[in-house]
Amino acid sequence: MSNFTLSLSAAALAAAFLSNSGFAQSAQFVPIPGVASQPGTNSNFCGLSGNTGYSAVRVSADGSTVATVVYDPGFANGAVPLRAARWTETSGTVVLTPVLQGLYPCTGISADGRTIYGESWRWTAAGGYEDLRPLLGPERTIFGCSDDGQTITGAQGIYGVAAEIDLFRWNLNSGVPQLLPRAAGVPQGYFYFNSISGDGSVVGGSTLRPGGVFQLSAAARIDASGVQLLTQETSQEGVSDLSFDGRVAVGFTQENGFQSRAFRWEASTGTVFIDNVVGSNSAYARAVDADGDVIVGDYLDFGTPGTRAFVWRQGLGFFDLQDELEGNYGLAQQLAGWKLEVAIDVSADGRTIVGSALNPQGCSQAFLVRLFEGVTGYCTSATSSAGCVATLVEEGAPSASANSGFNLRLVGAEAQRQGLIFYGVSGRTALPWASGSSSTLCVKPPTQRMTLSNTAGAFGTCGGTFATDWLAYLASSNGALAAPATPGQLVQAQAWYRDPPAPKATNLSNALEFTVLP
Repeated sequence: MSNFTLSLSAAALAAAFLSNSGFAQSAQFVPIPGVASQPGTNSNFCGLSGNTGYSAVRVSADGSTVATVVYDPGFANGAVPLRAARWTETSGTVVLTPVLQGLYPCTGISADGRTIYGESWRWTAAGGYEDLRPLLGPERTIFGCSDDGQTITGAQGIYGVAAEIDLFRWNLNSGVPQLLPRAAGVPQGYFYFNSISGDGSVVGGSTLRPGGVFQLSAAARIDASGVQLLTQETSQEGVSDLSFDGRVAVGFTQENGFQSRAFRWEASTGTVFIDNVVGSNSAYARAVDADGDVIVGDYLDFGTPGTRAFVWRQGLGFFDLQDELEGNYGLAQQLAGWKLEVAIDVSADGRTIVGSALNPQGCSQAFLVRLFEGVTGYCTSATSSAGCVATLVEEGAPSASANSGFNLRLVGAEAQRQGLIFYGVSGRTALPWASGSSSTLCVKPPTQRMTLSNTAGAFGTCGGTFATDWLAYLASSNGALAAPATPGQLVQAQAWYRDPPAPKATNLSNALEFTVLP
């Protein structure tokens, strides 16, 4: 197997391969270009893309699309005109909006990247840019959307102007905004910022209460049962993001005065701090993957200026993102001169991370990181009626830039039997194949069957084998599932073969899961 790392420059998004040994852990680093080769500059600012706080960069749940901001080149001193933009590997950076006046340009993106929201606008692949101020009215601000792009959440009331602020949820296809309940004993409602789960069922945010010099707040989670306060009231608290079903909430809370701590909450554990970096006393959890197992954000590393991006993984803990990429993924050369300042969003599978960085020229620039973890085996092969344990293995690397070279091979099969390999892209499953069978169906439908083959070998032995080149099959099969191969796509595969004495007259191998590499 071959390993590679990939870096795409802002000037030319062309693939470059660096070979090492084994591709089980590799990564792709992509600087997101602005709208011109030179950034807009004035005496106080230098930026290409992605530098406007928490709403600077968003990534779709499927990892294919980045919503960000870009800056007009050569703007006059004292003005920083910005526009929302959409980036994919095929289209590059495409400007979506006129110059924006608000503070929060990219507040939500659908799972497929075909719908993007700002605080008072929406862009869709079908309809383009749409000013939503006539629909929202003067006091509603959008701060998130569900994965299907149909349900939005936001604040009703202008912070610093309105005496009271409410959170709302609104399915734009079914009626009027729904005002969400306030926490008991918190008469002024909520801060501006809030988030929504991927399925649209749960909203997270923070409460608001006058409290002497500083206003007081607590991180809040709102579902069908009402409001849950996840932290004690202090000067700054909030839920930044929610897992797909809202079961996990992540955010930040003040501790010991001005110390910000990143937290993860679920009902079984309560609120748990996840930042454990020695020498830091400020961290913010910004986003979480669909399952609640990968969290990204930023923290202060005292002794160095500014913040640094982090990633936290369930069971593994807290890592500096740049240190992880340089030390464990071999990207030190590609990241030379860069400083990854904040990780702002993460895809549903936790493998695509976007954020904002300082590039080698010292200008702010959005970035994307894809983490590839190669091929993983799961499920258990059946034992055939002849006592053979057929096992699916891989040969080569699943690179989207190649038209061949990644074999899925069945080995140890009963000889002289027909069989085939099938695959899917909807995830794993574990379903009984037939009553009394030792086989388990491990690929969630829909599935794609590939070429019917014969195991060959000496009859009556377990020396049968056959292979199908998955990349070659996709290249020659228009309309096949997952064709053409796309970097970052997660694929599950399994082998099927005939076994006449067995239940259902067939059996199944183990399964493999792999990420398509660039």
